[in-house]
Amino acid sequence: PRLNAAGRRYLAAVAPAIAAIRDATEALETDAGPLRIAASHSFASTWLMRRLPRLAADHGIEAEVMLTRDPEALHSGDAHLAVWGLLEAPEGLECEPLFLSRAAPVSAAQLADGRPAPRSARELAERVLLDVSVPGASWRRWFAASGVAVEPGALKVRDYPTQQLAYEAAAAGLGVTLATPLISEPYVPSRGLSACGEARPVGSVSRLCRSARRRRW
Repeated sequence: PRLNAAGRRYLAAVAPAIAAIRDATEALETDAGPLRIAASHSFASTWLMRRLPRLAADHGIEAEVMLTRDPEALHSGDAHLAVWGLLEAPEGLECEPLFLSRAAPVSAAQLADGRPAPRSARELAERVLLDVSVPGASWRRWFAASGVAVEPGALKVRDYPTQQLAYEAAAAGLGVTLATPLISEPYVPSRGLSACGEARPVGSVSRLCRSARRRRW
């Protein structure tokens, strides 16, 4: 089998992260234990954890995942690397951009209030919009990228602590959420969610981060 065009683009996007993880592991002391990677709950549970066995089998890298977005985990050495979606790189961290997040609105075919899935950005602005609290304000940035002006405070947004909960709420018809690559893989098809708008940049950049003060990592 050979990669198609989408596969080649995907490999080019994730190759730097794989290379950085391999290089960091090679730099570890022999008694340093497994590589500890900090990540958000949604990214870890939907994408990262399922790939750790392959990482160990193919590259001999034993890794553990820490569910945190706190930069102090890197500064203290509790985590060696982090993969986070960030609006800006935190101070004191060396961050390598992996890819710019583009998100598409997804919805159940019919919402709990009986209305059908929205068919335009204008209709989206009238629906309940489901977001995550960190980094937050993703819908505002999505509308700005779509060229649709909305009045401040006009959007009906409900924040959830994780993207997974936002997907589950959307599947239950409670509103419309934004699907981002990687995190949405297990959820959009299996929960009956379908796109109801164009994918747009939402400002967040997935970055591979490490502490600038702990050079051996």
